[in-house]
Order: sequence, then C-alpha cells, then structure tokens
Amino acid sequence: MPQGYPAVCMGAGSDCVTRQIENPSTVRIGRCDGDDVVIERISEAFAEEDVSSGTVWTASTDLELPYDSGITVIGVSDGDDQTAALRFPNLPIPTGSLIQSAAIQFQCDEISYGTLQLRVTAEGRTFPFSFGENPFNISMRDTTVSSVIWEPLDWDNAGDIGAPQRTIDLKQIVQEVVSMPSWDASAPIVFLITRAGPRNNATSTRVAESGVDWGSSKPSLQISYKPGLVYRQELMVEQFAEERLVDGSTSCASNDLELSNDSGWAPESGEQVVAMRFAGVKLPEATTIHFAYIQFTANERGDAPVTLRIGIERTTEPARFCVPTTQPISRRSRTSVEQLWSPGPWWYYGESGVRQRTPDLSTLLQSLPRSITGAQDIVFLIDRANITTTTTGNSTGANTGTRSATTQDSWAPRLVMFYSYNDLTRSSFSSSPSPSVQTASPTHSPSETSSVSASASSSPSPAPKKEHSKPKSAAVAIGVTLTLVAFVIAGLFCCIRYRRRNAFSLRSTVVAKEID
Repeated sequence: MPQGYPAVCMGAGSDCVTRQIENPSTVRIGRCDGDDVVIERISEAFAEEDVSSGTVWTASTDLELPYDSGITVIGVSDGDDQTAALRFPNLPIPTGSLIQSAAIQFQCDEISYGTLQLRVTAEGRTFPFSFGENPFNISMRDTTVSSVIWEPLDWDNAGDIGAPQRTIDLKQIVQEVVSMPSWDASAPIVFLITRAGPRNNATSTRVAESGVDWGSSKPSLQISYKPGLVYRQELMVEQFAEERLVDGSTSCASNDLELSNDSGWAPESGEQVVAMRFAGVKLPEATTIHFAYIQFTANERGDAPVTLRIGIERTTEPARFCVPTTQPISRRSRTSVEQLWSPGPWWYYGESGVRQRTPDLSTLLQSLPRSITGAQDIVFLIDRANITTTTTGNSTGANTGTRSATTQDSWAPRLVMFYSYNDLTRSSFSSSPSPSVQTASPTHSPSETSSVSASASSSPSPAPKKEHSKPKSAAVAIGVTLTLVAFVIAGLFCCIRYRRRNAFSLRSTVVAKEID
C-alpha cells in the first residue's frame, strides 16, 4: 500500500483484511468486521473552475479549496473563488448496496487556515462527463440533491495526511448516486467542492496536493458499504389537489401544479397549497429510509427565486381530496418535521432532472406514523415558506417565484424511496416482493449478492441462515401427528359403539325367544 494512505477501517469493525490488486487506481479493497466491504480509489482526474470567468484548469500542481490568490480577475491579479472537481473511476459498488461511510482524503500542500465552510456535492449522473477546458465546464453540471457542509480544521504542516485533511461523512451523497436506476458497478463518481454561501471578500482556503508532481499524493475516496440491503420503491402520484389560501377554493383536475402561486384562479391569481397523495406506499415499522425524493417534470419556464415548504400529513389514513365532508387541505395536521426547498431555474417544458427534484425527504418520512399493515397512503403538502400575502392572497417580498409542474400521464410527480430493514440480516435474501415500479423490490438477487461478496474478499461470508425454517417444519410435523392421533381415536370410538349396539341387539333377540 502506498505510503501516506492511512489503513483505517471505516466500517463497523476494527480490523480490515486488505490486498493489492492489479488496477493501479485502486489502493485497497477488503472486508471489515460486520461484513462491511471497504474500497479506496485514487482520483483519476481533477479540474478547477474560476467562479467569475468560468475558466477551467486541469493540470494544476495543487487544489485550492476554494480561494486561489493567483487568479486574475478583470486584468487584476487579486484572486477569486473556484469550484474544484474530482473524478474517482470504476467504483465496484453493486446495485442495492447500503453505504455505511464515505470520505475524501487530501494531502496538505501548503499551510492554510482560517474559518471556512465548503459545500460538497456530486455530479447527478451515473456516467459523468469528462473534464474539459471549455468555459463553465464544471459549474454547468447538474449536481446531486444531497450535499454536505465541511468546515475543515487548520492545515498546519505541508505533507500532512490526517483527520484535518479528511472530509466529513459523504455517505448520503454516494448513496444517492449508487441508488440511481442506471448505476453500474464500473461507473465513476465526480465530486464538486466550492464555498458554501457568498464569498464576501473572504480569502480563507485550504490548499491540497493534486498529485501532478507526486502521484502518491493524489486525493483518495474511501467508502465502506454493505451489499444487497437496499430496496427501491417508486410510485406515481395517485391524487392531487390545489387549494387557494385566501378563500379555500379547491381544484382536483388541473393539468399542472403551481408551486405555489396560480394565475389561473378567478378573478385573480393567488397563493395556494398543493397536496399529493401516493397510495399503497410500503413503509413497514422495522425499516429505515435512507434517501427519498419527489421527482417533478416542468410544465413551463420559471426562474424567479422561490423557497418552498414541504410537509407531510400526520396520519396513516389520510382522507381523500375534493370530498365535501373532508377537512380542507390547508387545515390538515402535519408532522413536526418540515423540509425547505429552493429549486433552481426550470428552463423548459418537459425538463425532468435534478433541478426538478426535491431535497432528501427521508427525515420527513421517518417522522410519519407507520401503519400496522405495512402499506399506507401518504399525503405531501407543499406551499411557500415564510409567506407574507396581500388581501388578495398574493405573496410579497423577495420570495415570489413559482415553479409549475405537469400532472400529465407518465410525467406526473413520482415518489422515489430507498430503504432497508432495521434487522440487517433481513434483506433481499428474505421474502422478496416482485420487481415493479409500483412496488418495493430488491435491486438484485441473492446470487448476485453472493458473487459480489465472494469477489470482494478472500474469505466470503456465509449465506444468511433461514432462522425460521426449522421451527416451521417442526410445527407442521406436530400438526400432522396430532391429526393422525385424532383419526385413530375417532375410529376406536366408532368401533366400540358399533360392538355395543350389536351386543344389545343380540340380547334383545334372546330375551324375546325365551318369552315365546
């Protein structure tokens, strides 16, 4: 193993079995205690893009995260922020894996310090584009919904590789990427790192080795995962409604959903709350939701700033919409957990990508009461956050934008969830629902899981035990035995009655003859 890469086990156990393999881009692939597979990839390529001019560099000897004092802006060399991108190739993570932890390990190139917040995301594609030096090649990419804020400690010594140079846990970002329907075990991941929030003339930064001068100093990606434990469930919206807040008017037949001001209300436009019902969601109590989102498709262009509030109705049996006896949408009880969403611009009709996708809703869904049947209807409620309205019901202030989503056919909103059973021994090996878009389904078969486990470790883990097979067989045997015993007793009873009856008849005949 190259010097400088810490032999850490990022999984549940403390020991790692490691081995060298032929691919030079892989430092380690092994298995930790608790059947966590650990892999480590060295960055294959990197790029830096000036946030002002869009200029891209792909051969720098270091990576400034994010401020580079050497950037010239409008003819003046006063420095500027940049977006750094790192590409890690050929990640052998099988479909359906549960990501336990993930982090990028840097090596310090220059002493750098100061308060700093960095935003880390990934490209929202399973096969991201290669880096090019055309302007804005990095920032124009769609990113994952998930992101994290990293506040690195001071980097005190050049050459250091340790905790201060390691990002916080990126497992939510990696889970989103490997859970995409098109994910393949040979696909790469591209991470993007930039300043969180406005620069405000800040010059704080961290300077890392890029590996151009020394190949062993390239950033590395460390991931641990459990194979074959994640189920995917996708459902189309079953019913939707829009309620105008100023007077309670409700519509359940629109061909679009305005989030959250509708110009179609008569006599004039007004703010509204949108409700969406997803029917038959499989949500057993003993499950953990790792990632979830609602995917919309744009019905028209909308680029004004807007911040929306996403809630969920607090019941396992929500009433249907547009029924006279039901409670108005705006008065329905919500869970205490809410999710804010500030979607980027929606440019054209039919656009359905990361910008039309909500943030992660797993925390919201985890707060929902669970039905004892394991399947339930779920109602999401969306309106404008921190709304201030006029007497006509229109919003005022800076948060006045709207996003319009279509409800037509296959472009209607979809709920996508990724979950696993809390008892990790129960996975796709146990009773597996049939694969379908409308039902939860394991993402691969037990045989695939076994092959993945065997190839990733020199000592494959044994197949999971069927804990209930023996008790079930014993119960059947006992039941059959008791049934046979019952038949025997009934037969003996019938025989005894038959013999007693014949004996009585014989005595009656004898007595009659004696009388004669």
